[in-house]
Amino acid sequence: MCIRDRTYNITISQRAPWRSVAEFQYAGSRSRDLLSVGGGTNPGSVDIAPLGAYFGADPKTGINQYAQGILPNNFSNLADFLPYGNYTGINLVGHLSYSNYNAFIATWQKQSGRFTFTSNYSFSKNLGCRDGQTSNGNGDGSSVWPYGCAQNYGCLLYTSRCV
Repeated sequence: MCIRDRTYNITISQRAPWRSVAEFQYAGSRSRDLLSVGGGTNPGSVDIAPLGAYFGADPKTGINQYAQGILPNNFSNLADFLPYGNYTGINLVGHLSYSNYNAFIATWQKQSGRFTFTSNYSFSKNLGCRDGQTSNGNGDGSSVWPYGCAQNYGCLLYTSRCV
């Protein structure tokens, strides 16, 4: 499988007063099928307890420890609830991550005559699957829901500001 990237932009230039030029630009990109390694509690992990498993009976002993008033962090063996409980960690490489980048750039400049100036404004946002370990970048943020990427979609942490 290959990574599918798309980039696009549009720029509108308009002559403005005092022989100046105003430009407005939109730039964006979209990346799909980015590499993710799963593992731990990140999306794509194959060795994670199914949702709600700790409320039921232990698959190996048949005892419902939760019904006895024991909290999951005090269970005798949490590995019993994992699909591959005999292994300490399984990382499955996959292509389930994605990201989007959107930016607006405004420029007003005058480059002729005795008085010249350039002024710029930009606003950008980088959004994607926050899973802490994909090709979205080293600082993309920790996952909050281990069962899928869609629930972890949001501002990537290496974005300077996200509102």
